[in-house]
Amino acid sequence: MATRGNMVVAQSGGPTMVINRSLIGIINEALKYSDIEYILGGKYGLEGILQEKFIDLRKEASRRLDIIARSPGAALGSCRLRPDTEICKRLFQIFKKYNVKYFFYIGGNDSAKAASIVNKIAKDEN
Repeated sequence: MATRGNMVVAQSGGPTMVINRSLIGIINEALKYSDIEYILGGKYGLEGILQEKFIDLRKEASRRLDIIARSPGAALGSCRLRPDTEICKRLFQIFKKYNVKYFFYIGGNDSAKAASIVNKIAKDEN
């Protein structure tokens, strides 16, 4: 049995319908798992997470999520912050504070880099 924890999802880069559809797909899938207690949306990408600006995505009505999925933009807000190891270490500390076990960062190359660095830190910290 998996340990209960929380999930954070955030967006970065250019706002498009694709990142909104990805967001809704992630939320809908997360809702299926009882070991995910809170589904937190990080407002404005890494910048919002670093400021601990979260919204509870479990409270969003399914009709509203469907509208977001069909809309261009970045429903959670976006940023262009380029991640480095120090930024990702701060993210990891925030994730520990909020018992985050799952992190999804929707965007392009910089988003993938941030997720990769956080993953490495998580592995190093077990």
